[in-house]
Amino acid sequence: MAPWFLGSSSFTAGYLPLQQAAEAGFPPQQGQRCCRTADTALPGARQHSQRTGRKPQARRGGRGGAGLAARPRVPPLRSPARVKPAPLPSRPFCPPRARRPAAAPIGRLFYRVTRRRAAIGRGAETGWRRESSSAEKGAGCEEQSCRCRGDRAAVPGNGRAPGSAQGAPAAGRSGPGMAAGGPAGGAHSVCMVSDFFYPNMGGVESHVYQLSQCLIERGHKVLVVTHAYGHRKGVRYLTNGLKVYYLPLKVMYNQSTATTLFHSLPLLRYIFVRERVTIVHAHSSFSAMAHDALFHAKTMGLRTVFTDHSLFGFADVSSVLTNKLLTVSLCDTNHIICVSYTSKENTVLRAALDPRIVSVIPNAVDPTDFTPDPSRRDDSTITIVVVSRLVYRKGIDLLSGIIPELCQKYPALHFLVGGEGPKRIILEEVRERYQLHDRVRLLGALEHQDVRNVLVQGHIFLNTSLTEAFCMAIVEAASCGLQVVSTRVGGIPEVLPEDLIILCEPSVKSLCDGLEKAIAQLRSRTLPAPETVHNKVKTFYTWRNVAERTEKVYDRVADEVVLPMDERLNRLMSHCGPVTGYIFALFAVLNFLFLVFLRWMTPDSIIDVAIDATGPKGAWTKQYFLGKKGRDKEELPSS
Repeated sequence: MAPWFLGSSSFTAGYLPLQQAAEAGFPPQQGQRCCRTADTALPGARQHSQRTGRKPQARRGGRGGAGLAARPRVPPLRSPARVKPAPLPSRPFCPPRARRPAAAPIGRLFYRVTRRRAAIGRGAETGWRRESSSAEKGAGCEEQSCRCRGDRAAVPGNGRAPGSAQGAPAAGRSGPGMAAGGPAGGAHSVCMVSDFFYPNMGGVESHVYQLSQCLIERGHKVLVVTHAYGHRKGVRYLTNGLKVYYLPLKVMYNQSTATTLFHSLPLLRYIFVRERVTIVHAHSSFSAMAHDALFHAKTMGLRTVFTDHSLFGFADVSSVLTNKLLTVSLCDTNHIICVSYTSKENTVLRAALDPRIVSVIPNAVDPTDFTPDPSRRDDSTITIVVVSRLVYRKGIDLLSGIIPELCQKYPALHFLVGGEGPKRIILEEVRERYQLHDRVRLLGALEHQDVRNVLVQGHIFLNTSLTEAFCMAIVEAASCGLQVVSTRVGGIPEVLPEDLIILCEPSVKSLCDGLEKAIAQLRSRTLPAPETVHNKVKTFYTWRNVAERTEKVYDRVADEVVLPMDERLNRLMSHCGPVTGYIFALFAVLNFLFLVFLRWMTPDSIIDVAIDATGPKGAWTKQYFLGKKGRDKEELPSS
């Protein structure tokens, strides 16, 4: 006989007869419907079965044929103890069935739609299934997500032992918003969030990409969330299976998205649950998406880390507003990372933070990407290279005053300017006014792989930034063997030693004096050889060292407790001021209610779990195609 929890054809409506329930040790509950077999049916039911050919069913009471009394009820047998049935075998990678919501018409409709989608996604066959959205197909990039109904041992290329499940929670590392924790064995599931990422070029973009790649090498699961760039939408895979979510959010200003604080919660919550994120790492104070991700992650009970890449003032209106927003975002963040000690002091003062939760981890440069090549130089002339975004805070107004003065004084001097921005028109006007078309070249926007080819053509690198937390451009230039001349602002004096850089005040006269000093050293051949400078710089900053130090921050954060909602509201009201604190405390309550509504509409248990495709041997290196019988088969990549 089949077990009671699988049902039987001899029982009606799936209820267990009283005698067999007593034998199994289950006493009848009060008000439980009793079911009878055919031998206890009434004579009226027998006559009905002879006419219809159906098996007689049991009835309550004595409503049989005329003048016939029903058989007396069988007295129930009671058992002193109730035997707990054995649990159903668990399927580690398939989410459990969601409980049907209340009997509301909208709830019933949404329940049917979600259950239908889940049934279509799981499929009738056991194994792997390839899916891709229309946006991904249009972009030529398909996401291979797995849904396994069987043992995880059948998962190809997961990089883990057959007995380990991806959704297995790590001790103390699963928040209340997660159906399961992150990868076991001390690894973290990290979500990098920023408005600034490839194909856009810049220091933050390079930092996020390089740090993600090194964390993947160290065995962590890393994904990146940013906004869509043109037609680049959906999900893309980069080197080593780095998954990038390009969300369809509108850009407001300077590649930063517009925010209402609530519109991004459904998308980010779905990604956090689907990827089993345990730590949310946001980047850049200018990124609205980064602040939204921090706010939502705290509501979901996730650990949060923030990296500040910029410096701000305290006097102008924009700085005051930005500092107040930063105070709200960081008052309950687990840990903050700054790229220089100057940046740490600035962030602690702006956001009124405890210095003990702020760490200094500098940026880095891949030395293999920036190697010197003296043969590309033209020694008959002196070439000054400038590579930066052509915006106000990069000091392009200073550059427009330096170019005509030095070109008039040194006939063999040339300028090579790479980058794009709104200040390009100023440089074009200077070139046109002084007729310097043959001595000043504007290269426009550069790809990352083309920066080295531009740097090796020059002798001197000029940086005119008005504010800088950590300038990666001067490290790249020094790695290529160039003499660096830069303004003495922000954290720049901490980056290179004095024998590799000439520091000047942010003025035209001071920068011209610094450039003339570098030109004199170049003509007297007192500058060190490019290979010597490269071998010295490549030991200063490496991404593997940055990843190792960031990993220690993750380990520290994973052991911390996320503030519950009541303590978080108290922190906002006491730390952010009487007006801003109460306003954002109200936003936090509304955000929590919105999250509860989303969990009711789409429970975490029915959101499919994405595979961990990261790593040099991850599932992203495999190719899958649909067989004739509807089963997913694996096609090994050709070697």
